[in-house]
Amino acid sequence: MAVIEYPGFRIGVGVVLVISSLVMSSVLSSPAFAQQKADKRVAEDNAKSGKPPERTEPSRYPAADGYKAKYYFAGLLFRAAGVCEGKREAYESTGRLIISSDKDMIAFSKAFEETVMGWGREGVLSFNKEVFKVGVAAACKNAETTNNFLRELETKGR
Repeated sequence: MAVIEYPGFRIGVGVVLVISSLVMSSVLSSPAFAQQKADKRVAEDNAKSGKPPERTEPSRYPAADGYKAKYYFAGLLFRAAGVCEGKREAYESTGRLIISSDKDMIAFSKAFEETVMGWGREGVLSFNKEVFKVGVAAACKNAETTNNFLRELETKGR
């Protein structure tokens, strides 16, 4: 029988397989996994019938994670625009660019205004925490790097 050895520790491969199968069975039987499977089935059924998806939670939209990231970074850049000297116009411009990048995102934003504002506030708070952690100069330098990356990403995507 194969054995995995670490200093002061020996375990048989059979035990590892049993443990990993127990972990996988608990993951596969979790309520979250079951909900994902149910959501996927409903989405597939709706797609087949041509029926629009019925969603009331922003997190139910497949693009919501991407929208959340964009609003987070827009909030971070808008806050940096108010803190970092000489960067206001550049940061605000990039912030506006990333949150107005597609029509679907704009429609989503209108439907879930409070949610997207919360995502933006997360970015603001993140920048504020970074200022307290590393100082204004370092936080602004990081914001500049983020700004340049996002601007390039958004302009290449158009």
